[in-house]
Amino acid sequence: MSTEGTESSTDQKSAETIESSTDQKGSRKKLRTKRPKNPRRRIAIAVVIVVVVVAAGAGLWRWHEQPSFCGAVCHTPMASYYDTYTAKAGQPTTDKYGNAVTNSNAMLVTLHAEAGDDCLSCHVPTLQEQFDEGIHWITGNYYSPLKERGLTDLMLYHGATTDEESKGFCINASCHSDLSDPATFAALTSSYAEWSPHQPPVDFTHSNINPSTNLLCSNCHKSHRASTNYCTSCHNGVAPLPEGWVSYSEARKLLGSAASN
Repeated sequence: MSTEGTESSTDQKSAETIESSTDQKGSRKKLRTKRPKNPRRRIAIAVVIVVVVVAAGAGLWRWHEQPSFCGAVCHTPMASYYDTYTAKAGQPTTDKYGNAVTNSNAMLVTLHAEAGDDCLSCHVPTLQEQFDEGIHWITGNYYSPLKERGLTDLMLYHGATTDEESKGFCINASCHSDLSDPATFAALTSSYAEWSPHQPPVDFTHSNINPSTNLLCSNCHKSHRASTNYCTSCHNGVAPLPEGWVSYSEARKLLGSAASN
């Protein structure tokens, strides 16, 4: 092929390339003119996004208030707690550790569920408490099964610093306010006569026997496992056990078994 022919071919390709480039640029320019900026459209899209986010957030917050949230989102380790909430009243079931409970009414959670209460009826969380628990759950920094907490621990985020203040978990304006009256307290358990820790002259704190002993509601009444008659720690075989309840020694064995699993 001659040099002249080669140059002609090269010039032709160059021309085609330039023309193609020009066409492409022109096309791009035309596309821009077909789609002018529309501020109203952008605002509408932004509004739709905000509405969707707010609606989703509201729905999630509403679900967060339901017992099913605890069992679904925090499946480990909250699933067994949710199971105690859904247990049928007055029937055999299992506690949060999987131990047999002969009568579910021995667990406060069952009685509260029957009364129409949910988790947040008792566990009224503060923002800081929810944040801390969320971090522990995400990082896996927790015991499974969860370490059992008493009233003092449960009221920690609510500023309770004494055992007496911790009783506010159960005895407050929204729940069991009538129990702030000693006479009402005594009448509710009068059938147990001298074995009721709420009957005078027996002091509920038992300070008339041992000044170092200061009992709280949670020493006997358990939410997610069978309640325990604390009196049996000294009066085993003598102090009565309501149906489904366990003695102090039985409770210690069950807790020891749960801790070793």
